[in-house]
Amino acid sequence: MLGKMIKHEFKATARLYVPLFILVVVLTPLLSLLFRLGDSIGENSLAGTILSGISVGGFILMIVAFCVSAFIYVMVRFYKTVATSEAYLTFCLPVNQHHVVISKLVVATVWQVLSIALSIASIYVMLLIKGIIKPGTVSAFLHQMIPMADGSESSLPGYLIKFGVLLLFAMIASTLSVYLAICLGQTFNEHRVILSFVCYMGIYTVVQVINLVALLPFILDSAGHSGFVVGEVSAVNVDMVNVNNNIPMSALYVICGANIALGIVYYIISTRILKKRTNVR
Repeated sequence: MLGKMIKHEFKATARLYVPLFILVVVLTPLLSLLFRLGDSIGENSLAGTILSGISVGGFILMIVAFCVSAFIYVMVRFYKTVATSEAYLTFCLPVNQHHVVISKLVVATVWQVLSIALSIASIYVMLLIKGIIKPGTVSAFLHQMIPMADGSESSLPGYLIKFGVLLLFAMIASTLSVYLAICLGQTFNEHRVILSFVCYMGIYTVVQVINLVALLPFILDSAGHSGFVVGEVSAVNVDMVNVNNNIPMSALYVICGANIALGIVYYIISTRILKKRTNVR
């Protein structure tokens, strides 16, 4: 039954994601060619400046809107399944709360992975058409996209695997935190959407504090050896200025372990809420 639910979920979500993917695939080369055309006209030309501004602005807006809409649809889809009239059909099926959460999580994770992959590919195509990078420089491009790599060619595959695993667990934990916030919101009788958002912000804040405390020893140790200035710490990445040394891999393992632990907690609480109380309207 779980397989059938996953298959049905893919069909239901593909109606949004497939057109989005096609739109990005079509607009990426068009905006890239427009950017190159504006550059060829000349930076001192008004027409060239306008074309370059429209193409760059449009490309950035496209990537941001693509990623944000993909993540928002994950929330909307889960909310419709467990808290609206569609929930009557969901919970009338011979399935339990674990099937509901797992099927949604699997499909959401697959679409988010594909969204990230397509976004990176779009950026690569944009830089390639513009002439900033040359064909065959994929490894150098990936080194720029993944600042935690140490720059040695032989280390790239290992870093890609480690970074990919870290990102995967971070996405799963982030999705489950959304599911938990929605489930917590359904325990109230009124203003459930607003309270779900409040719950999510509370969960997000607590997680950021936990991650900061967990990473603080590594940050201070690296700062003492390399003298970089710390910018922002999040569950997925660590942004820094004046980086003279790499974040140790042990810090990545801490982040990965934290995401796994938090994901398990989110999952257990969400399924228990769905089992004990489903407030459907």
